[in-house]
Amino acid sequence: MLTGLGLTIALSRGADVRLHELAVTLREHVTARLAVETTGLLLSVTTASRLSLMCLALGLDGAVGIGEAWLLHRGQRWAIWVVVAAMAALIPWELVELRHGVHLLRACLLALNVVVVLYLTRQAWKHR
Repeated sequence: MLTGLGLTIALSRGADVRLHELAVTLREHVTARLAVETTGLLLSVTTASRLSLMCLALGLDGAVGIGEAWLLHRGQRWAIWVVVAAMAALIPWELVELRHGVHLLRACLLALNVVVVLYLTRQAWKHR
């Protein structure tokens, strides 16, 4: 959540323009393949709309995390199910990403997320 807030403040002060200029400069002056690919990625994510979307996503993730922690701290019996639901909510997004193109990293992330959701579900059933 703080990362999202910090990024929002940086964007309001023109950081998106400076980040994009840095990416352009790096692309023009680097020759290593990894560096070229990294600067290409940096160029694609330093648009104002994408950075704003990142701020929103980071803020929402932080708010959900704080809510989960508060519920667990308060000892709510159903709090673990909120955690399970929050983790499971990511699976459809990962499936959509796989539709755009199957990549090993995406498939591994999906598999890992499913394993975590299954583990949390098992723990929730044990502690009910």
